[in-house]
Amino acid sequence: MKKIFVCSPLRGNIKQNIVLAEAYCRMIALMGMIPIAPHAYFTRFLDDDIEMERELGMSMGMELLLGCDELWYFGEPSAGMKTEMAEAKGLNIPVLDGWTVYKMRQFNISAKDILAIYPNTGIDVSSFRLDM
Repeated sequence: MKKIFVCSPLRGNIKQNIVLAEAYCRMIALMGMIPIAPHAYFTRFLDDDIEMERELGMSMGMELLLGCDELWYFGEPSAGMKTEMAEAKGLNIPVLDGWTVYKMRQFNISAKDILAIYPNTGIDVSSFRLDM
């Protein structure tokens, strides 16, 4: 089964953001993949407001990223999300907009369809692997 790293905001309204992360996980699980959302799990025993614990959680999350097939991000990227996304790109793990992938699957749209509709947009769809 494909493993998807869930990248979404944590800081700000932490409780609400964890609920959203859990909803993204449910969506991915129901699509037949394994969601990996460290921020929804590690915050149960690490305090994100204590810098050392936040750094530990980010470090452990990066270790989990190593075993993922793709990173899906949701929402406007925060500083922590940008770090995760940069790490994924450095590991050649595709970084995809989670909502875009979800909508493409819902409407059975392929990356080739997007290129046919928008041939000169400069959109890089080479990393869109929807064969799950």
